[in-house]
Amino acid sequence: MLVPTRPRRSRALLVVLLTLGVVLAGSWVWFVAHLALTGGEWQCSQGEVPAGPDGVYSQCRKEGSTLPKGWAFDPMGNRPLAYNCDGPRWVEIERPASSVGPDDSHQDCIRRGTPVPAGWHVGSDG
Repeated sequence: MLVPTRPRRSRALLVVLLTLGVVLAGSWVWFVAHLALTGGEWQCSQGEVPAGPDGVYSQCRKEGSTLPKGWAFDPMGNRPLAYNCDGPRWVEIERPASSVGPDDSHQDCIRRGTPVPAGWHVGSDG
């Protein structure tokens, strides 16, 4: 007498599909959570401000610390990265391309109500 194997295959296929579904759902949750975390990136950590020589503010230094000769703190302070500037406290600002340096950016964020630095203007969405 032969034992039917169809129910075993169906059960095995169901277990595989459920496991795959759980793995895919978990991966999606992980991806979305990490996407949300990187969406909140700032120029520097809390308590730090961008600083650098010749207007290229590519280093994060402790707020109020002594800077090397020829360095200055970024006049716009610490702020979200330009792509994350859509919060209610921030406005996007722009500047034309210039010869400031290799890190020359064309868009940035500034706290709403703060004077826009020379050479910058409020972006089209602001």
